Amino acid sequence: MVRSLALNVGTHQRAQERAQPILDECDKLQRLDVVSASLLKANVHVLTGNFEQFEYWLKNAAANGASPADIAKYRLTGYFLSGEISKSHALFEDTFRADAGNAIPFLHQAIASGWFHTARNALNSITPNGAPEALLNAVREGADMMDRLNLSEKTTSLILDEAHGLLVSRGLIWLGSCPEISILEADQGGPAIYMGFSVMTPPKEAAELGWELSMRLATQDLDTQGLLISYQGTVLEAEIDPAHSGVPA
Repeated sequence: MVRSLALNVGTHQRAQERAQPILDECDKLQRLDVVSASLLKANVHVLTGNFEQFEYWLKNAAANGASPADIAKYRLTGYFLSGEISKSHALFEDTFRADAGNAIPFLHQAIASGWFHTARNALNSITPNGAPEALLNAVREGADMMDRLNLSEKTTSLILDEAHGLLVSRGLIWLGSCPEISILEADQGGPAIYMGFSVMTPPKEAAELGWELSMRLATQDLDTQGLLISYQGTVLEAEIDPAHSGVPA
C-alpha cells in the first residue's frame, strides 16, 4: 500500500488525504509487530511531508529492536523523498548489499539520485534478480557518461538535492519508480545525461519549476556540469484542482 502511494500520490496533500486508512492498519499491526508498524508509519509520514513524525517512528522502531539494516533502508527512502539526496549517499551501498534479493527499487533510487557509479559498482558484485535490461543499461551508460564528463557523484548529489528539494518545497512528489533517462551525444545537445521527472502539475507550471531550478543551479555553478534535469507536467489545465497543485497560484 505504501509503495503504491509513493509511486502515484503526486503531492503531500494527496498523501495526507489517503494516509489515514494506512495508519489505521498500522495501529492494528502495532499490537502484533511494533517494529514493522513503526517502519511503515515512518514511510507514510515522509510521503505526507511530516518529517518529524518520520524521525519519531524510525526511533521507535530502533528502540523496539529493528535491525540497523532495516533502519538504514527506511532512512534511505526518507532522505530520498525529503529531497536530501546527498545525506543518503553513504547508506546506499550497505543497504543494497543487505537487500540484494530485492535490489531493483534501490537501483531506481540510485539513478534518480545521480549515483550511476555507485550503482555500477554494486552490479559488479551482485546481479539483481529479474532486473530489466533497460535498467541495467541505464546504470552502465550513465556511469560511462559520468566518466567521460569527469562528473562526480558529489556533484550529481548536489544537483539532485536542488531538484528534489524544489519539489518538496512545493509539496510535490515526483511520479513513478524511475525518471526518464537519456544519454545525449554532441548532436543531441550533449555530451550529457538527461533526467526527466514527471510531476502532478500542468506543463506550464512544470516549466516554471524547471526555470527556477536552472536559476538555483546557476547560482552554485552547477548548471554546466553535464547533468540536465527537466520536470514534465502530467496534468491538463482543466483537470487540476488548485488545492492539489503543490504550486502557489
